[in-house]
Amino acid sequence: MCEDANGNELEWDQGRNAWMPALTDEVVKQQQAAYSVAGVDEEAPVALKEDKKSKKRKAADGADGKNKKARGNTAIFVSSLPKSTTASQLVDTFSKAGLILEDVNGEPKVKLYKDEHGAFKGEALIVYLQEASVALACRLFDETELVLGSGEGLISVKEAQWDNKKADKGKEDGPGQGEGTSAGKGKPDQQKARQGKKAAALRQKLGDWSDDDEDPAEAAARARKYRGVVVLEGMFTLKELEEDATLLLDLKEDVREECETIGEVTNVTLYDKEEKGVMTVRFKDELAAQACIAKMNGRFFGGRTVAAFPMDGSQRYKKSGQGVDLRGTGLGDEDEDDAAAKKEEERLEKYAAWLEQGGE
Repeated sequence: MCEDANGNELEWDQGRNAWMPALTDEVVKQQQAAYSVAGVDEEAPVALKEDKKSKKRKAADGADGKNKKARGNTAIFVSSLPKSTTASQLVDTFSKAGLILEDVNGEPKVKLYKDEHGAFKGEALIVYLQEASVALACRLFDETELVLGSGEGLISVKEAQWDNKKADKGKEDGPGQGEGTSAGKGKPDQQKARQGKKAAALRQKLGDWSDDDEDPAEAAARARKYRGVVVLEGMFTLKELEEDATLLLDLKEDVREECETIGEVTNVTLYDKEEKGVMTVRFKDELAAQACIAKMNGRFFGGRTVAAFPMDGSQRYKKSGQGVDLRGTGLGDEDEDDAAAKKEEERLEKYAAWLEQGGE
């Protein structure tokens, strides 16, 4: 270390084989001041630059977490079942609320839980194809008898609550209101693939129930118009109405009271000119209409078997005072038809005028 003629400190640089200005704290501060940028904290640590792969991976993880939709619960937990309950009996009963999912072997996903001695505990897990079936099954079967009139007590039907800790611990203690089950052998990915195909086949089955020949737009409009309306056949005979003048009002009141135990009813109509004894019930909630169909279809009423099915507007039923009405409304559908016919006539007239003008 030495000084030059101006008093600046010098130090020997072995690489350059020469005396160079010494790099002191004062020199460093002078250089920092000369090259400083306004608004930049020179004392702050510099963040490490991420590589492109890390950025892409984080972006993908963030997108998956944001866009991935959580799978809805499609399982119910049934308890307080009679000891004589069988899987086939549960399938027959609970399939009224929707299609039951099948395992890789084609068997319905219904599990009966047993104790350490192999005896049935009165608990079962049922897995549906669609999430909506869970709410419908709870509304329809909770606090009812599995076999009506059997006197074996009321069953409890709840949405399955999954307990992962208990599922990992073991299966001998029961489901804890919702334990995962597996069926079939093979690798997990292969099982998932087979189960996916089973679910797709069941969804196709649902689609096959619809009318493929009908225009989709017309079918959608029809479904919106008659949504929540249930048709009941076999509720009365024309002779009964003739013999009892008050039966019409009594029937409407009784049906409304019975259906309101399922959901809110907005309209009840009795078609007193129909030999099949037709009544319609309009629910505010479409799910309640489905529950009504499952509950009423096949029941005996006045010594007759009741047929319950959703209204689709394909037929017309007669009743006094209104001539012919669209099925299931009772709310002045003739006026709606007249208005629609008039609108269609105006449209055709405009189209004819357009053709006369050469289509310009």
